[in-house]
Amino acid sequence: MDKISYKLETFEGPLDLLLHLVNKNKLDIKDIKISILLDQYVEHINRMEELGVYIESEFLNMVSRLIYIKTLSLLPKNEEEKVLKEELSLELTEYQKVKNMAKIISQNINFDSFSRSPEKIQVEYEFNNKIDLSKFVKSYVNLCRQADPVSDKPNEKLDAITSRKIVPVYLAAISILRKLKKFSSIKYSEIFTKVMPKSLLIATFLAILELIKIKRINIDSDYNCTRRKENGM
Repeated sequence: MDKISYKLETFEGPLDLLLHLVNKNKLDIKDIKISILLDQYVEHINRMEELGVYIESEFLNMVSRLIYIKTLSLLPKNEEEKVLKEELSLELTEYQKVKNMAKIISQNINFDSFSRSPEKIQVEYEFNNKIDLSKFVKSYVNLCRQADPVSDKPNEKLDAITSRKIVPVYLAAISILRKLKKFSSIKYSEIFTKVMPKSLLIATFLAILELIKIKRINIDSDYNCTRRKENGM
């Protein structure tokens, strides 16, 4: 009895594999069918396991991501599913652009290109008096002017920036859509609160712009924010 053999292509990551499946099934990258991609994606992972191929964790993370989106699709009119699908479609679109650019670059590189090994540069560990003293003093004065004379901690401003929690725009969009699902109309000013962190404030504002752009919400002349009705309903 002949042994069954598989010929597996090499993929650089989960997006590369997903893009291959999208093109193979001739799917619309802007409206991907999660159920089709999930089944074939898992089938490919199973083949890799059968052949003893080491599977990177990022491939398995994508499996859980696809399963979660498919689970949300079973719920009636789930806004989070649409947002996550749109996010995945954008990632695939950007990855497709990168692959196309890489293909163009590879076509312009051939064996006629000249390259050489990097040269070793002699390192001087002692000060050789080649620095202009006036420029050195000017740089020091500029640094002193930028320093905060009141604060005892020179890194206080930097710590305040790096310690802030970054809020993804898609999470802010989901929050807005959930509020509009609960209330038929919300005042634009009521979406923002005084206690909002600056990162959440910016993410919420960008989310509103994006939801208006993709025609998910409307804001009338009285600044009432309403959910856009679908299919004329």
